[in-house]
Amino acid sequence: FLAVAVMGFFVPQVGLDALFTNLPSEIDGEKIEKQLVAFDSLSEPGAELFHAFGEAVGSRKVVALGESQHLTSEYSQIKVALVRYLHEVKGFNVLFFESPTASLQLGMRKMDLDCRSLSGLNGLFSIWQTREILSLFDYVIETQNTNRPLRLIGIDPQHFLSRWSDANEFLDLVMETMDTDLINDEVQSREFWNEVMIENKTYKPADPRI
Repeated sequence: FLAVAVMGFFVPQVGLDALFTNLPSEIDGEKIEKQLVAFDSLSEPGAELFHAFGEAVGSRKVVALGESQHLTSEYSQIKVALVRYLHEVKGFNVLFFESPTASLQLGMRKMDLDCRSLSGLNGLFSIWQTREILSLFDYVIETQNTNRPLRLIGIDPQHFLSRWSDANEFLDLVMETMDTDLINDEVQSREFWNEVMIENKTYKPADPRI
C-alpha cells in the first residue's frame, strides 16, 4: 500500500520544543492574531506550493512529513492540507501517526461507530489533540464512504499509565482470533508485569510498555 508518514522525536506528553521555547516579550500577540487567516481547503495554501510539493514527491510510495514545532497551529494546518493533497491527488492511502498504536486503533474503531471526529482525536497523544488536527479526522470521516478511504495507524509503542488499559483492550481484540492457550499465557504474563510496575512505580528496560 502507499503510505504517508508523520514522524518525530517525542517526549512523553510534552513536545521537547515546548520545554525550551519562549515567546519574545516584544511580540504583539493581539496584532498578529488579527492578521492570521486559517485555511481549510486544498486550494487556499496556494497552487504553487502544492505543485512544488508534488514534484518533490514524484512517484515515491512513502513520504515522511517530518517534525515541526508542537503547539504551533500553522504547522498543523499545512500538514493537514498536505495530507489531503497526498491522498486526493497523489494516491496515498495510509497515514502513520506519532501516537500509541493501541490508543489510536481503538479511537478509530470508536469513530467508525459514532462518526464523531473527536473519538478519533482522543486516540492521539494529548499534544496532538488540537482544533487543527481535529479537521484531519473530519476529513478521514469524509473519505470512509469512498472507494479509497484514508487510514490512520499509530506507530508509537509507548503506553503511559493512563493509556495502559487501552493497550490491554487492544491486545484482547487482537487475540480473539488466536489460540486459547496462547491467550491464557499472555494474560498471565500481563498480570505479572502489572504487579511489577505497581511494586516498582518506575519504568524499567524490561517494562512491557517499552
